[in-house]
Amino acid sequence: MTGTGKGEYERGREAGGVEQRLRGVEEHLVRNNGSIAEQVEQAKEMMGLIHVQTLAIQRLTDQLAANAKQDDALTNASQHRRSESERSWSLAARFTIVAGVLLIAVVVVLLLVKP
Repeated sequence: MTGTGKGEYERGREAGGVEQRLRGVEEHLVRNNGSIAEQVEQAKEMMGLIHVQTLAIQRLTDQLAANAKQDDALTNASQHRRSESERSWSLAARFTIVAGVLLIAVVVVLLLVKP
């Protein structure tokens, strides 16, 4: 081999090495791009799950608010009912009922005692 032949051999060898390294880098980039694509898909799935969870939390919050309103309405109705029932049986009404019951009891006893 001549001097130029050896130089060509070295240049060819170097070019082959460079090409091999470039192929290795290219394969590495393809793997990384695939990995990035998978991560993007996983991120999209996670965003979908987060959206579903957000909607579920919103529904729970709405239900809690509705339950609180219903509880307030029932409490107010119960208090109103209690106040109405207490108001309808005043002291005079209670006294009149007791006096009437006692009067009826006395009349019944007198009718039973008198032959």
